[in-house]
Amino acid sequence: MGKARLIAPVETMQEKYETYAAEMKRLKKALDEGFYFEAMLIDYALMEGRLRSFVYHAGLLADRNAKNLLPNKNKAREDFNGLAQRVETWKQETGQKTKGDPSIDRLSLNTISHKIFIVRTIVLWSSAMERLPDESCYLQALRRQCESLDAAALLETLDALEKWKDYRNEVIHSLMNKRLQSVQQELPEQAARGLQLARMLDQQVRLLKKGNTIRKAARLSTK
Repeated sequence: MGKARLIAPVETMQEKYETYAAEMKRLKKALDEGFYFEAMLIDYALMEGRLRSFVYHAGLLADRNAKNLLPNKNKAREDFNGLAQRVETWKQETGQKTKGDPSIDRLSLNTISHKIFIVRTIVLWSSAMERLPDESCYLQALRRQCESLDAAALLETLDALEKWKDYRNEVIHSLMNKRLQSVQQELPEQAARGLQLARMLDQQVRLLKKGNTIRKAARLSTK
């Protein structure tokens, strides 16, 4: 049995809309009135949500409420693992491989770093890897939808998001060990920047999900 939730999740699209509207209103108020820690909390939640949505529309979640990625034995997941391995090989050959990259077969939805890795991998594959003659219907649909994305802009957004995440982590985990002046100077800009990055992600997700063509090709639920 999974760990019990401490806060009840939304159960309908109406509830989701109401929560989103209320939190966006709260975010605007926090930015306007200088409650920057609260603003960054909501920023982070928005980023997590947009990254998860990308992973969902890329066909790697069984449904909207999935707690884990598709298992490795699933055909779409197998296809993703294959393209991810191609990207990893390419990164090693071009000197872009980093020690912090997670294991492909152990990716998790529980960390934002893993979701960033998944999105980056898909974008690099679609923009830098040549099409193979035996690509599955799922991979063909994924590549076709990714062609509508601004790959360069999305990769830049992911880089900026990584830096923003690192700043946020320092604030959360070691605030009391930071110089007060430095914290106060950067917080307003970082809080506003977080919202900007979340919106940039959202623009790309809207393009990816158009028509649910990827999930249909992977024979996954679109409800």
